[in-house]
Amino acid sequence: METIVASIWSSFRRVPPAAIPAMMDCILAATAVSPSSLFSDLANEFPNLIKVIEQESEMVESEWRNCVLTYVAALSHFLKKSGTHHMHTFVWKVWIPLLKLTHTYDYELFNEVTSLFLDVIIGTDSWEVLEETVVPLMLRSIGQSMGVFKSAELAIYNWSGHTIFERSIDKDLSSKSFDNSRRKLTEKYIPTDFSVSNSYDFPLSMSCNTLTLTLDAALRNKHEGIVSGSTSTNGSQAILFAGNMLWDLCNLSLQMLSQSFEHRSSAIRFLLPFIFKSFAHNHSFQVAAPGTPRVLTRYISLY
Repeated sequence: METIVASIWSSFRRVPPAAIPAMMDCILAATAVSPSSLFSDLANEFPNLIKVIEQESEMVESEWRNCVLTYVAALSHFLKKSGTHHMHTFVWKVWIPLLKLTHTYDYELFNEVTSLFLDVIIGTDSWEVLEETVVPLMLRSIGQSMGVFKSAELAIYNWSGHTIFERSIDKDLSSKSFDNSRRKLTEKYIPTDFSVSNSYDFPLSMSCNTLTLTLDAALRNKHEGIVSGSTSTNGSQAILFAGNMLWDLCNLSLQMLSQSFEHRSSAIRFLLPFIFKSFAHNHSFQVAAPGTPRVLTRYISLY
């Protein structure tokens, strides 16, 4: 197994990301290794990827960027092959730390890395993974940047029985309560030997960009129709997910416009264009906001 992983790793600087699925399928066909095992072993190589990024000045730019993209492409391919039980591991151990790094080094690379995983979400119809991890994490980070820790209006409270906020609309979103919920998910999904960052605060632009790319992926999934291998038709799960996200992003945008220059700039640059784009796709969205179910339209919120 070590030889196989070492061989795969050595190819990442030169093999184009588009060729990774075919290459990984050839390796799976030629060996007795399962996609799940290869995923786990490659995920354990993440510290080596960190070194590649940190030493990027010593490499040709195209090589280290290609290494990052092919690594994520390989893990994404194995996620599709092995099922969704590795999704949370990938999010906490690889994707979120990698987003923080690529956001610092290369904005375009950040978007490409984000899109690769969102393609996995679309392909497996696994929106609940984002409901439980990335979305509440980024919403919380934006709210904290404005000193807002509690809002009964956020749809995130009512998204899922397994969300990080456990559906309580009265819970104070303090750092302590968030970390306690986060720790429970970490203990459930991540082996004890995994190294997980304890920092859940992200640059404002990164949080906004990640959320809008996620919203765009949900809308794109809805318009692509039936998801292969899923019981969900016409992107119904994706459009419900998009409606809840849109509700929260609208509420956040209104608050951000009255905050600092950075908040106003991020709302105008990231959130508002995708909010307008969403209503161009759909004239209304169902929202699982607390209390009576609501419909969010391009004109008004109907109760």
